[in-house]
Amino acid sequence: MQGEDWIVPQQEEVLRSRALDDIPELLLADKVSHAVADLVQATPVDARPRERAPGEFQHQALWLMAVIGLRALRAAMNVIAVGYEDQAAGYQRLIDELWNRAQKVRFDKSGNYAQQWCEGKPPGKAAKLTEQGLWEFWSRTQHADPAAVLNWVAITQEDGSATVLLGPERRPELVRGALTVMLSEVRDLGAMLAAQVSTAVPDLDSLTDEIVAAHRLHGLAD
Repeated sequence: MQGEDWIVPQQEEVLRSRALDDIPELLLADKVSHAVADLVQATPVDARPRERAPGEFQHQALWLMAVIGLRALRAAMNVIAVGYEDQAAGYQRLIDELWNRAQKVRFDKSGNYAQQWCEGKPPGKAAKLTEQGLWEFWSRTQHADPAAVLNWVAITQEDGSATVLLGPERRPELVRGALTVMLSEVRDLGAMLAAQVSTAVPDLDSLTDEIVAAHRLHGLAD
């Protein structure tokens, strides 16, 4: 279908145009990602294979995790802004895993975990950090699972039949809390990198009160 019959791009642009009003956490996510980007640029690593001290492996791993987390957050922000909020689940899963592994990197002073992660051989599986019911609800949208349609885009009619929403949809009651978790964990990735390299990040620290307020607004743990 072409031209005026194809309304999905128009719907996407309408949702994008009002995204900051519908999902104010997008602005906070932008502040977090900006601060983490500045930190990443200020604390580069030489990623070429070579012998490293334990602290150097930790720095390398946390720097790479911050890069991945930053890009995942920015991608999630854009997917959410345009109305495909269910598709942001994959980014939340990725950021959750990074957050969990980064803590293991930071607190293993031997550098062994960091080295194994940098070499593509991380031990064990990352824990699912989001509240379990919400995690399962979001996760099913990222698999070849009928719930990807039934839970999100199937609209039941009065006669019991269902129509399927093919275009974008805004569901702020679900996505605002999820975005708050993502931006908080990316902030933490930046904080762990900063601590590892003994670098102060005032712009990141100044966001603490806003992040705590967002957590309380959505009933999340501080």
